[in-house]
Amino acid sequence: MFGAALSPATMQGFALAKPHGYAGDYEVIDRIYQQYISPDPHLANWDRYYHHQAAPQAVRNRKHYFHKLLDHHASRQPLRVLNIASGPGRCMFEWLSGIKRSGSLG
Repeated sequence: MFGAALSPATMQGFALAKPHGYAGDYEVIDRIYQQYISPDPHLANWDRYYHHQAAPQAVRNRKHYFHKLLDHHASRQPLRVLNIASGPGRCMFEWLSGIKRSGSLG
């Protein structure tokens, strides 16, 4: 009924298709972190809508929380961090690389 809007070309379609076996897989999480927008102009607003929902915002917020937590503790002492089951590992990659993201949709 929704056609391409529920295809893997959109965020909701990709999560629904579960190409890696479950909706919360590393690729879905990474697309949320990067605020993936379909290159197809007819589908882009579906992804913008998806990223404005509470669940994707919560996923992005946990990355920002993790970065703040590491910043706080790293300012006091050298850290040894074990991050288990962190999806794509982007939260560690960005922090270790010094990459800061605003979190705004573009």
